[in-house]
Amino acid sequence: MAQKFDLAVVGGGPGGYVAAIRAAQLGKSVVLVESEHLGGICLNWGCIPTKAMLKSAEVFYTMKHAKEYGLILKDINFDLEAIVNRSRNIASQLSTGVTHLLKKNKVTVVSGKAKIEDQRTLIVNEDKKQNISFENLIIATGSRAKEMKGLETDGTLVWNYKHALIPKKIPETLLVVGSGAIGVEFASFYNSLGVDTTLIEIAERILPNEDDEISAEAKKEFINRGIKVLDNTSLTKIAKNEQTVEVTLKNLENIETQISLKSLLKDEFSIENLEISTQSIEIDNLISFIRSIKQIPELFVIEKIFKIKGYLIADVKLEFDNEGNI
Repeated sequence: MAQKFDLAVVGGGPGGYVAAIRAAQLGKSVVLVESEHLGGICLNWGCIPTKAMLKSAEVFYTMKHAKEYGLILKDINFDLEAIVNRSRNIASQLSTGVTHLLKKNKVTVVSGKAKIEDQRTLIVNEDKKQNISFENLIIATGSRAKEMKGLETDGTLVWNYKHALIPKKIPETLLVVGSGAIGVEFASFYNSLGVDTTLIEIAERILPNEDDEISAEAKKEFINRGIKVLDNTSLTKIAKNEQTVEVTLKNLENIETQISLKSLLKDEFSIENLEISTQSIEIDNLISFIRSIKQIPELFVIEKIFKIKGYLIADVKLEFDNEGNI
């Protein structure tokens, strides 16, 4: 027999768990379904753990320049495992905090992958067939790193952001593809630990979403720290060797690197587990699309998705009316 709730929320990131808590505070019975860690990418694999690692890198960088402050330090080194463990522990503590918040506000949390069965039912963990009945549905599944053809992640030669947050060892050289917030953070971190780092960006400047002055200042600082910054640059050829990845950059010579970090995030809306196919339809409004195939009358989506050059993007938060229109 299905458990009945006023509201079902699929996804326990900052959009989903906050919506669940607020609905519960307003007197609704709420269930939240999360397949991995409460708190989402930002808390577990993004903003929070990267800042923890950057702090360790900052302290190490300052120690290496102690003489400038009139201090003498000898045998300065770092413990990579300890840096990673500190970062993971901070993320874990905050995720546990989200768990307590949900419990305090009487939100039922179900661990597993959800599938929309019909207009009023979710199925969680198909092997166990846990049915959830809802009156309203919020989809807050977030997004994930998109694979690049020819540069598929393997955790050894080619990393994504998760691999970069839990490295087993420090590479000698590193190529960071993409200079958004994620790319520049990892470039800064690994450079501070002594890695020969190259940062490439297809746009005319790094941090293309920031103000021109910020981009210029960041580039100047990165170059001063020894990071090779190549803007207006793209990959034209990629070849994996036994221990390195060799790439050819547009208008530049080949660069050989031990590990190529693919710093791409929020490229693809994570809805495949809901059994909603987006491959054969030009989609510019997820609400209208899901309503058309699942007939869910009270449906809400945390983030709008739209197509740019064939890719589904989930970066822009917009408001919808009752008909699912922007």
